[in-house]
Amino acid sequence: MRSDDYNRWLLPPDMMIERQLHKMLFPSETRSDGDGRLLRLGGTIYRFEFDRENRTAVLTVDYTVRILVDRRPAGSGSLSVTTQRTLTDDTPAAAAAAMSGCVEESVAAARKFLIETNAEAQKAK
Repeated sequence: MRSDDYNRWLLPPDMMIERQLHKMLFPSETRSDGDGRLLRLGGTIYRFEFDRENRTAVLTVDYTVRILVDRRPAGSGSLSVTTQRTLTDDTPAAAAAAMSGCVEESVAAARKFLIETNAEAQKAK
């Protein structure tokens, strides 16, 4: 196995995405609306890599949300997000910037998905 500057990260990919999710969702929003409802977001990272031939960072995450009412399942949904960003040059900093852009775009899509899923669940009440 070969190591290079592109594969050295301070945090594992899942922790980086989790940190970005918390930054975008909290503290301005709460986990529950106070009526026993809870949205639980999960995800699986399928691709977190650099395509050197095409000079892009690529991130694929499948998100799932479960709606719980009084701790009982009341609905669910899923979303698959693939994001790509072009590497501006051949440096570790450019690679990190490109992947950060992928993470931000993916998290923004997850946030929108949560808002839409919650709105749909509220209508169904």
